Amino acid sequence: MRKYLPFLLTGLLCSCAENAKKPLPDADSSLTVYEQSASSTFSPLPDKIISERTNGSVTLLDTIDGKPLVSLNDNVLLDATMPKNGWSETSIEVAVSAAQEKNMIIKKGQTLTLAGKVVGKALDDLHLATTGENMQKELTGYFFGYIRKKDIKPGSVIETALAEFLHTHSGRLLPDMQPFIKQFQLENTVVNAPFLEYYNYDNTVDDPSPLYRIVLVFYKNTLIGAVAARPLALGNAKAQSLERGFTGYFFPDTDQKVIDEYVKLFNTFITNVD
Repeated sequence: MRKYLPFLLTGLLCSCAENAKKPLPDADSSLTVYEQSASSTFSPLPDKIISERTNGSVTLLDTIDGKPLVSLNDNVLLDATMPKNGWSETSIEVAVSAAQEKNMIIKKGQTLTLAGKVVGKALDDLHLATTGENMQKELTGYFFGYIRKKDIKPGSVIETALAEFLHTHSGRLLPDMQPFIKQFQLENTVVNAPFLEYYNYDNTVDDPSPLYRIVLVFYKNTLIGAVAARPLALGNAKAQSLERGFTGYFFPDTDQKVIDEYVKLFNTFITNVD
């Protein structure tokens, strides 16, 4: 879905524009803007977290409780599945040479790099699942491994990070949420007006064309809740089942008419996405 979603989003703009004409209650104007504290909760993490990051120097295994596959440095970007019994499967992107691409293998003992930075070392032969140029025009390849949950930085897990951010930052206006949006590089869906949505994708290990993982939902620049593919704990937010296995979490100070209108729009959109 990841590469097709922009076209699907465009195709649904007209129907969303019709929905934008319907009047809805005002957002809670009592919420005020709070600037992010200079001492960030995410200080050990990069400016752009994007998704899970390694927690210090860690070793990926070839399977659960298997043999060492690769050693990774701190803050290496992962594309991890939801942990099960303390383990996640993940894909790793690294730079590859023309010879490595031809053979689809990185030999044991070779240094792993990405964007000119050393990210780890192969402890065994790494069999590449796919190769190609990334957005930075660098030839890269992907391989898979297993990582313990404890070896993933909790602050890089977006569900955990969102709950912590909202716990430590009282404001829910769009300017309040911008530090979080920027740190996880969330994108605007540009659909479902008059609502504003910022989203990321779920992992590509379970599904090469994944659907949403998190969607932050704003109405009149106020965060009214979030849609999630994985379990999410947002204090006293009310959970509501949505189509295709998603759950909406809406704050109790949000008018029910606003929630109902958003749920209808989201369900219509998500059921039309392949």
